[in-house]
Amino acid sequence: MEMDLLSKHFEDDHRRLSKLLKNYQSLKTVDYPRAKENFEAFQFGLRRHMAWEEDVLFPLFERKTGIESGGTTQTLREHHRNISRYLHAMEKKLSSNNRDTDEDETLLLELLELHDRMEESFLYPEMDQLVTDVENDAALNAIRTIPEQRYV
Repeated sequence: MEMDLLSKHFEDDHRRLSKLLKNYQSLKTVDYPRAKENFEAFQFGLRRHMAWEEDVLFPLFERKTGIESGGTTQTLREHHRNISRYLHAMEKKLSSNNRDTDEDETLLLELLELHDRMEESFLYPEMDQLVTDVENDAALNAIRTIPEQRYV
């Protein structure tokens, strides 16, 4: 049986989240209730994904590399703070049925593309090289135990 690598797990989640956001964008002018459902699933999933990274993946990377400040994970954490701001702006508009989220979406998408590219071209492959099979499995198990209130 093939092992579930950290990179595959996180990249698969990126693809799933991208699909939810694209669904939201394509539905928001034709089926607003379904669009909102897709946005809510996207937002929940993205917040969960960021918690996985900040609570498990980034600390593991920092331990394995010895780089704890000023490195890749610091940049990615800053991205997370900005992503959260864009999500909050969109959520606030959608909660009052304001569909004018185009500018927020553009900013969010631009940042997500940069962020995902950094992770998929460097962080995730590096993690696959740095961690043992036991550490890989422990990290995947750890992300499954993060309580939901951490990311809602």
